[in-house]
Amino acid sequence: MLDHRGTAMVIDCSGRYDQRSYNVSGTIPDRHEQSPWNAFQRKTPWAPSIEPVFSMAPSLVQARSSFSLFAGSRALFRKKINIFARFSEGICISQQLGIAAGGTCMKRRFCIITAIPISCVIFFVPVLGEQTFRGITEPYHSSTISATVPGRIAAIKHKEGSYVRKGEPIIELEKEEEEYEVALRKLIAESKSQLESAKKLAGFLEHDFKATKQLFDSTQSVSEEELRKKELELRRAEAEVARLTTMEKKEELEYKIALSGLQKRIIRAPFNGYVVEVFRKVGEGCNAREPLVRLVDVSKCRFIAHVLAGASQGIRSRQKVTLSLDGGEKTLSRQGTVEFVSPVIDPSSGLREVRVVFPNTDGSIQPGITGTMSLGGQSHE
Repeated sequence: MLDHRGTAMVIDCSGRYDQRSYNVSGTIPDRHEQSPWNAFQRKTPWAPSIEPVFSMAPSLVQARSSFSLFAGSRALFRKKINIFARFSEGICISQQLGIAAGGTCMKRRFCIITAIPISCVIFFVPVLGEQTFRGITEPYHSSTISATVPGRIAAIKHKEGSYVRKGEPIIELEKEEEEYEVALRKLIAESKSQLESAKKLAGFLEHDFKATKQLFDSTQSVSEEELRKKELELRRAEAEVARLTTMEKKEELEYKIALSGLQKRIIRAPFNGYVVEVFRKVGEGCNAREPLVRLVDVSKCRFIAHVLAGASQGIRSRQKVTLSLDGGEKTLSRQGTVEFVSPVIDPSSGLREVRVVFPNTDGSIQPGITGTMSLGGQSHE
């Protein structure tokens, strides 16, 4: 690309450039030969200088790692640099040919005024339209499971790498004492003999009281004192039934508590997934809330990206996006749905967290790989 001194400038993506002087015929002029561009500026002092356009390009390239405007692949950025360089070189050559052909002042002026903005648009618009924000994937479900009670590991039902379904036991602690307690509470809770006897007695006394009261009301053959005695016996029997009913409920609750204590000694899978890591071996003791096993579900994954505040304004929850994930030899594409857009922005970085959920039923995506998220005409990394 020609700069304002009539030199060829080659820009790479690191911001460095090499330059060699040449003239319109393609030969390298003598160092004392004046540049055609300088000659053109002397003949047409009204011509606007395009020096800022060329001098700005290296600094823009150098700022690529600092500003998200130029974030993206090196090949893409190099392509845009080459487009800009070729177009700008054409501007300079057309001016030199215009001078040699004796073009009118107005034609040369129109060429410069229109070509410079067009070259800037050619360079900047594609970069803005194809900017990217990178992110990282993770399993949708990932849990480190622990026991809520202390104990000693009796058995490991599933080893690392095994697939387990929700509710299946993974690790069992020693539980003989808890099993005996459950059996005892079950026997007590299922015993209904006392309550049934009390209900029968209360029923007999109620019938006796009604018969006595009928005689008292009709014939006065029984005394009032005897009637009151029958009524008191009935009320005592009804109170005993109520007490035994409460005891039965209490015994049922105690049985459930014992059963819950037994279940706490069995570590079960909270969801379908793979056992990634087991932290203890058979025979080792563990404390309450000490990590025992890690379980992940990779049938559905989450993509997490941190987006600049300005670029995230158009992102909405449940919005459909396209993900390009690094699959090793080839890039894998997935369609995802925006699950969460953080309502706050990190004040230290100016970034907003965005989470996208996408299916991975075939298991081709290994959580932990990086990728990019495309939204509409733009990509957000």
